[in-house]
Amino acid sequence: MSRMIIPKEAIQGKTITKKAYESLRDIFADYDMNASGTVDFQEFLLAFEGYPSRPEDTWRQRIAGSLFTRMDANNDGDITFRELLLAYFPRCSPEDVDRYMSMYEPKTEADLRLQRECARLAFCEDEFTLEQEHDLERVMGQFDTNKDGVVDLDELKGYCADLGIGDNTVEDWFCQYDADSSGSLDVREFKELFRGEWDT
Repeated sequence: MSRMIIPKEAIQGKTITKKAYESLRDIFADYDMNASGTVDFQEFLLAFEGYPSRPEDTWRQRIAGSLFTRMDANNDGDITFRELLLAYFPRCSPEDVDRYMSMYEPKTEADLRLQRECARLAFCEDEFTLEQEHDLERVMGQFDTNKDGVVDLDELKGYCADLGIGDNTVEDWFCQYDADSSGSLDVREFKELFRGEWDT
């Protein structure tokens, strides 16, 4: 059982580094003894077992109770990992925390397959083989969420956000590779974007 530890980044509370996120994820997993995905007060109290006990004034219970109440934002009697992040990083908005969770949480198997495919295609030669062309069209289909045959800026932003790529970077890419200024990337433009920005 991990003793209550506050990552030093949480003192500033401006950003959540991957290291701090993973550290808190491990701590949360230790607290969540029944692997329910939430931490109740009894589980939380065990985190304080290394602190001095004062039976006469139940100091440990009072301190733990105060912290637990502050962390349990929706007052449902359980702390979620999201609530833990909000408590440890008070200067992050709920939207900020959601964005970091999207960036750092393990992807679904489908997302991981797509990322592996992108990485494989990124290391191809200057010209794609016929097989790679077909693979690239399939990858483009994952970006093209409305299935209209092109990738628009919102679709590109949506996928890149999951990779931690900021909107400004995506907008710069889009302007650079939307050669006909149509407001979307066709297969040829998408291929050039893919080669230019992933082949690094």
